[in-house]
Amino acid sequence: MPTTYKLAQAAGGTATSVYASLYSTGTATTAIVSNLLVANQGTASLTVRVGTDTAGATAPGAGEWILYDVVIAANDTLSFGPLTMGTSLALVVSASGTASTFSAAVAEIS
Repeated sequence: MPTTYKLAQAAGGTATSVYASLYSTGTATTAIVSNLLVANQGTASLTVRVGTDTAGATAPGAGEWILYDVVIAANDTLSFGPLTMGTSLALVVSASGTASTFSAAVAEIS
């Protein structure tokens, strides 16, 4: 099984109800997210959400949240991981403001 290393990045949105896909596994791919960073570059605190759902979905369902309404202080960074992802999953993120960046170090196994 070959392993490919990737960096996935996404900018935060304008509301926690607006999601962006940070990373998606394929039908024959699993992944380990060794570290996920959420940076708040703004002068006010932000609320963030991170979850998993089937690839192509717009928002996680119940029980699929990794972080839910976590507050990150101004000019601060949150780091967590590792996370494992099965096939055909999307890692989706949202933030209450555009001053946020999500970055993930991913090891894809296919």
